[in-house]
Amino acid sequence: MLTVNVSFDLTDAIIKRKGIENFGPVHQRLNTLLLNYCEPYIPKKSGALIASGGSNLGYLSWSAPYAKKQYYENKGNGLRGRLWFDRMWSSRKGEIMSQINAFAKGGKAQKTVIAASILNMKEGPRRIDRVGGRRWL
Repeated sequence: MLTVNVSFDLTDAIIKRKGIENFGPVHQRLNTLLLNYCEPYIPKKSGALIASGGSNLGYLSWSAPYAKKQYYENKGNGLRGRLWFDRMWSSRKGEIMSQINAFAKGGKAQKTVIAASILNMKEGPRRIDRVGGRRWL
């Protein structure tokens, strides 16, 4: 008689082991990259708007009191100007995705999980306006 024992991890355990769970290391790295890549696109007078950027619980936000107005109305100078996140994402999406996939150190299947479950960026991150700034999921 042949007996075969098969054991496997549950999906949640695999996701956690790879670091691709929500708010895990890959997600934190993504937030850091997004903030860093946005910097050259954000209007700069004193640097306070840039310094007000941060990430918390899956959101990126710029919390300066004038962030929302600058985001929609700034005339801009060179790269710096309005809609900084949207412009950065459209021009640097490939680089960011490559860096995140390299950070996750996974194969094709893992990249699919990252792109589908964490990044959710087929059309770009979802945006939510909040009082005091612009926030992204």
